[in-house]
Amino acid sequence: MKKITYYLVLILTIITIGCSKKDTKLDSIRYELKYKQSSLEKVIIEQSNEGIVEIEEETNRKDCSKKEGCTYITYYDIKGKKEGNTKITFIRKRLSDGKVVNKRIYDITVDKDLKIKETHKDRSND
Repeated sequence: MKKITYYLVLILTIITIGCSKKDTKLDSIRYELKYKQSSLEKVIIEQSNEGIVEIEEETNRKDCSKKEGCTYITYYDIKGKKEGNTKITFIRKRLSDGKVVNKRIYDITVDKDLKIKETHKDRSND
């Protein structure tokens, strides 16, 4: 009987800990996109409320110069600039036909300490 009670308490503890969700606030968010050197795509960034965050772009494309089939990464660092809410959408389109390849949408809240709380979702072919 002691073993059953022990395991029952253990399982309930694990479920309770697993189900309790902490609000994670970050100093910044890093979104990265991988590209092939030969791909002809562009990224459009839309913000619903300008001025809440700043977005810095960094790439390692120079490491791919003149290498056939090379893959490089572009990083987008999102940092809080002032308190508020905004929605940022990264839209990845092919240049050849304008088709949306991928879309990532961030719902962002920046607190008074410029910490970021976010949720995001990926969508393809919208």
